[in-house]
Amino acid sequence: MSGGPVRVLIVDDHALFADALKVLLDRDGSVHVVGVAHDGSEAVDLAVSTDAEVVLMDVGLPTVDGFEASRRLRELKHAAKVIALTGRLDAQVRAEAEAAGMVGSLTKDHVYDTVVPAILAASGR
Repeated sequence: MSGGPVRVLIVDDHALFADALKVLLDRDGSVHVVGVAHDGSEAVDLAVSTDAEVVLMDVGLPTVDGFEASRRLRELKHAAKVIALTGRLDAQVRAEAEAAGMVGSLTKDHVYDTVVPAILAASGR
């Protein structure tokens, strides 16, 4: 953990949502967006290459979903804390996120108010 902003990777297959989330996070000095990925395989590669501390991971990604991408990061023993992003947060999504090693979950409709505190909590800052 460094003393600077938390290094964050955004992963979402909806470019408009990912771009809007990046703009929101870029306004906050406590976080630094190190990249944006649009599928699970790209997410794993970017998390490793950018040494992301926190990954905001959409769970409903094409090809390799967010749960599988989170499991792959754990298998690589990558230290990034993964937070699930979802349109619906029910018991099944929570259970799958926990089983995949995700440290929290955010619904996309409330992300504006909750994302920075969730990132800071996940990073231990």
